[in-house]
Amino acid sequence: MYSKVVVPEALKRQCRGSYVSLPAGYGFGGGRHMPGSYTNTPHNAQVIQQVLNNPDIWSIARMVNRGLLAYFPKLHALAVNLDHQIVNVDNSQIERTFHGCCYPALHFNLHNAWTLIHEDFWNLVFFMCAVASFGPFDHTCGGHIIAWSLGLVLEFPSGMAMYLPSACMPHSNTPVASHKWRLSMAFFVPAGLVRWFHNRFCLDKDFKDHASAQQLRAWNKH
Repeated sequence: MYSKVVVPEALKRQCRGSYVSLPAGYGFGGGRHMPGSYTNTPHNAQVIQQVLNNPDIWSIARMVNRGLLAYFPKLHALAVNLDHQIVNVDNSQIERTFHGCCYPALHFNLHNAWTLIHEDFWNLVFFMCAVASFGPFDHTCGGHIIAWSLGLVLEFPSGMAMYLPSACMPHSNTPVASHKWRLSMAFFVPAGLVRWFHNRFCLDKDFKDHASAQQLRAWNKH
């Protein structure tokens, strides 16, 4: 996938690190007026769709879905309901990336992807993101996840998935050897989708313009 996508050098440098990261799925925020699918260039969109059509990628998505259900059933129920309300009730034009996976969005982090210390503040703050790691690298020498606030450094072998509250926990990755490569799939729930749903399918501004005094007090409290 990395060899096929076309990304300008300037877009390879971001606040999380210097690597190629491409979105898939749907979200809300960044100036949108309603939820919608993430966009890529026409060329990269074709490459991503080829990857998404791969049965092995579907298996990974369903694996992280089953893991969330097993370990965090209430969060899984929230994500399933949110997905149903956004896609089936509010916007039938949105297509799910994966059937059988409750996460609405993911990023493909490509090649030798390693991150600086960061928090994914656009994600739902209390939700557990799922990260699946891949590539021919020695996980004892690199590719670790560092949970800074917990004082933990965790080995992260290829083919393994990990759950972490990425919006509220500062974290980063260690690099792998320069002649190796490591990629990941990071599944998440955009916080904007939850705001849209709890605003009864409208923007914050529109909700506050039409809310009752009681609704405004409850909205401001939270």
